[in-house]
Amino acid sequence: MFEPIPRIAYVALGSNVDPQRHVPLALATLRRLWPDLEVAPMFVTASLGPDNQPDGKPDFWNTVLRFTTAWNPTTVRAALRRIEHLVGRRRDGERYAPRSLDLDLLLLGDLIDSGLPHRDLQRYPFVRWPLALLDPERQPPYAMVPIRTQSLRLGDPLHLPEPLAL
Repeated sequence: MFEPIPRIAYVALGSNVDPQRHVPLALATLRRLWPDLEVAPMFVTASLGPDNQPDGKPDFWNTVLRFTTAWNPTTVRAALRRIEHLVGRRRDGERYAPRSLDLDLLLLGDLIDSGLPHRDLQRYPFVRWPLALLDPERQPPYAMVPIRTQSLRLGDPLHLPEPLAL
């Protein structure tokens, strides 16, 4: 019988509905599942609409989490959906709706699977920079360079707003 392989998981966390309440609740729940949970600095960023421009909705709190798990991607994603639901997230079909919590599996070791690595790593600075601060030398399986170097090459801002003190 084979042993599951522990892998390092990276998860994007975002909230723009009462984040002062939802983020700590989510982190406490995640720590019960993954006690080695590490959290990158938290940043406040504008909510973006379908055109990647600010849409006037409440700002997001964004960060990236890291933990070790032997779970497969499907099981990790199911756990993340349950935590979103626990803190009040309702998936009503509107893609750009405000969210009490958004948890997206970005990377799981070096797995390349449907949805892994997550496309947001290539699309959004507010995903890349917290990951780069948490693990600057992490090299996604699709990249030839570490995430920090990739962020610089993609023209991400060198100066993010001051992280929130939680």
